[in-house]
Amino acid sequence: MARPVLAAWPDGACTAHQLEAQFVDRQGGPAEVLLVLRNLGAQACQMNVLPPLTFYGGDGEQRLVGAQYPDHPSVAWVTLAPGEAVAAPLAWEERDIEHAHNCITPLMAALNLPGGALRLLFGRQMCATGGSLVELTQWPLTSWPAQGVSETP
Repeated sequence: MARPVLAAWPDGACTAHQLEAQFVDRQGGPAEVLLVLRNLGAQACQMNVLPPLTFYGGDGEQRLVGAQYPDHPSVAWVTLAPGEAVAAPLAWEERDIEHAHNCITPLMAALNLPGGALRLLFGRQMCATGGSLVELTQWPLTSWPAQGVSETP
């Protein structure tokens, strides 16, 4: 499913300077991680429940990655109180399917937010069948345990 198109950022949108981001590996699932975002600011802010990720190689060039959004809501926002965290499960194929050598290993991922991009290390292999675009499946942001980003689930 296609991602809902955002018309504009709402007042009080989370900025790159007030969020901490981290990828947390999930146990028991191949190529599954959580994108965890935490509000480090003194004010509450709003985040789109399906924040678009952009991937970059070590050369700084953007790597094309398709995206699927199962069970996505219409354009929706979640409010993060100061110190609050949310997480979105991400999944993709990490195996070289049919030995097609159609894999990429982006070094960085970025979330474009008001005030600039929030960049974080990625470094995981993503694959697709020969001639196909690598696909990322992303679920909406939901509440994350109160202990913070640095804790494991």
